[in-house]
Amino acid sequence: MALWVDGLCINQRHDEEKSAQVSLMSEICRKATMVTLYAAKEGAVSDGALELARKCCKWLDSHIDDDPEEWTPKLANPESLVELGFPPEGHELYAALRHMFSLPWSRKAWIV
Repeated sequence: MALWVDGLCINQRHDEEKSAQVSLMSEICRKATMVTLYAAKEGAVSDGALELARKCCKWLDSHIDDDPEEWTPKLANPESLVELGFPPEGHELYAALRHMFSLPWSRKAWIV
């Protein structure tokens, strides 16, 4: 078993090494059996935000082969989202999710 820890395996203070390692991240993640994100250091990432992100990913994954023209309107309509089991518009979990994706680590290409 190989374990890659971004924060430990990449010398963040050495630009040349960091650049070389970052260019490998796509391949590392693509070949991985499992990729886990640990965001606790950032503090205010709530369990609810992570669960909502997980639920969104699971729903999208189950519809990946469907015609986007069929499911895109459902995601754009707050009432349809509730029917799909998501929280109602304005729920605090959406603010928590927006906060989570505003954190610096969420902008790394291999996170999205």
